[in-house]
Order: sequence, then C-alpha cells, then structure tokens
Amino acid sequence: HSISYPDIKGWAEANDYDDIGLIHFDCHADTDDDGLCGFEFDHGAWVKRLYDSDLMAGENYTLIGPRGFWPGPDTYEEMREAGMKWYTAMEVAQFDLHDIVTDAVQRATDGTDAVWISFDIDVMEPAYCPGTGEPEPGGLIPREAIAMVRDAVKQLNPDHFGFDVVEVAPQYDASDTNSYNGGITSGFANRLILEVMGSMALAEQGRTEGSPIKPKEPLGPKGDLEAPADD
Repeated sequence: HSISYPDIKGWAEANDYDDIGLIHFDCHADTDDDGLCGFEFDHGAWVKRLYDSDLMAGENYTLIGPRGFWPGPDTYEEMREAGMKWYTAMEVAQFDLHDIVTDAVQRATDGTDAVWISFDIDVMEPAYCPGTGEPEPGGLIPREAIAMVRDAVKQLNPDHFGFDVVEVAPQYDASDTNSYNGGITSGFANRLILEVMGSMALAEQGRTEGSPIKPKEPLGPKGDLEAPADD
C-alpha cells in the first residue's frame, strides 16, 4: 500500500491540488509513525506521511473497515486527536451503508480540491479475497464493498477524483484457471475497477443508476395472495 503515497502526491502536484480528501478502505489504519516494518514510507505509515505533508487534514480523512490488533490504541488516539474518523468492519455490518458513505464523502469534500479513494483488498473477508499479504477474518463482503464504492464515486466530482486498489497478491490467491479472471481476488479487484469507471460515467451524466434490462412481467407474485386458512 506504500504505492499510494507517491501516487497521490504526484496526482495532486500534476493537478495543482493543495488540499485533498481521502476515503480509505482498509483492514489497517496505516497511520503508525513507524509502519509495520519501520520504514519511513512503509505500507503501514503512508497515511501518516500524507498527513504530515499537509496535503490532507485529519478532518478530511475517513477509514472504513479496520479490525484486528494493529495498530494499537495509541495510534488510534493520535488519529482521534488529529480529527480523523473511522468505521470498523463490525460497524459497517451494523450501520446503514449509505449513511457511512455520505459521511465519508462530506468529510472528504469539506474545503478540499479533490478526493482520492484508496481500496486495500485486505479490507475484504478473506473467504472472498484470500489473495493478499495481510488477511484478517471479519472483513467486508463483496456486496457491501461494491455498494459503498459505487455510492461514494457517484457522489463525487469525476473531474477531481482518484482511485487505487492495492495489495492484491496473485501468488496467495485461490486459483480459478477455468475463468477469465484467474483467481477470485483478482476477479473482485477487476470488478471493483469496472464499478468505479461505470460510476464515474454515471456521475458525469448526472445520473445515479444505469438502465438495467427489466423482465417483461412485474417482479413479485401475480394476483392477490390468499390468506392462509385458519386451522
């Protein structure tokens, strides 16, 4: 995930963005000063480096999906003091998805020039996306993740928006040599990118949904349902 730091910095410099918002889907906060391995631009420290660069204010950052035992409470306390916000994976399962996304978008767009969405594949439940280096039980399911990313992108300005999906590790994936995607994790990452592009197209047209083909017959049972007989 360390690649996101130079990606975002270069994107901001190329477009003359002084302040950006970040919506971060991840199992881990990536805000620890030393990261996981002690490197300055470690994949567990890139958000901290971005914050330290003054390109992103804490109030413009929202983390979605953290769980597990890293980083520790001291790091989360520092995040709280910086104005950062997060919704744990358990809260994603309990709260309304649209409410979470809308809050994250409002925070990310408040006084900023553009918004980046960074999606670490380890935010997902490993049963659906095993192909990553830091799997952690209890993650998001594909339906939740797709719905949230679609919703977020459609609420953003497609002309001032960036996205990445990271930490897909094909060598750890569950192979699927009989399909086009080669593995279930790679297949999901591919689907997520397609969903982002489709949602950007809808946003450019001022639309919230496409034009799905509907069945000729109305959905649901035909006619009046008979009440069950009293025994």
